[in-house]
Amino acid sequence: MRGAIIKIVVLILALLSLAIQIFAQPKLLDDFNSTGGWRSFSTEGVVVNISIVDGYKGKCIKLDYNFTKGSGYFGIQKDFPIQLPDNYQFTFHVKAESPNNNFETKFLDKSGANVWWVNRRNFEFPTEWTKLNVKKRHINFAWGPTQDQTLRSIDKIEFTVASYNGGKGTVYIDDLFFEELPVSGTVTKDIFVDVSSSLKNSAPSFLTDNKLETVWQSDKKEKQEIIFDFQGSREYGGLVIRWD
Repeated sequence: MRGAIIKIVVLILALLSLAIQIFAQPKLLDDFNSTGGWRSFSTEGVVVNISIVDGYKGKCIKLDYNFTKGSGYFGIQKDFPIQLPDNYQFTFHVKAESPNNNFETKFLDKSGANVWWVNRRNFEFPTEWTKLNVKKRHINFAWGPTQDQTLRSIDKIEFTVASYNGGKGTVYIDDLFFEELPVSGTVTKDIFVDVSSSLKNSAPSFLTDNKLETVWQSDKKEKQEIIFDFQGSREYGGLVIRWD
């Protein structure tokens, strides 16, 4: 029975993950097959070289750097005018051969004076390609003269490496995507449930009716399947199972 329970739980999580992949429609902002539009910058004492090499998919941007004085920062910036929806995320792939340093993803308005960011301090850069998510809730106001610190639109995106340990290394970035997400906590459609079997007076809908007095029960077959169809993309943080 324990084996069957584990199989059911694993199947549910796999199907939920698959549903998000199927229904999500991310927009590719940059595949980094060229440096077109990207502006590089660095402070005094930081040497940086930018090139295009083989990446996660196709080509990617490569940033070779050296903090010759141990401090400072460098980065790249590009114009991306985007009116932001109620919920969203940015994603990109990164890998590096680098000591830990601060890795910042920044969003700037048209003036460039108001900055929002995700600052990964003392970031341990992955040595293999890793997808990083920047969700709306991760982004904080960094600085600027604006009195309204709510991020509603952006004009520029910036990737910055600032010295924490300094040193020298190489950072690779690839496949920058933007994706609109459902507003957290809202469910606009019913959840459809399909099961491999049910005992009499036990309906699949009992799994999602939020009533403790109703219970779904399968027959005695060892292997069971439960399929949840959310009819769209959903962000979830866990699965709660209450056993009879």
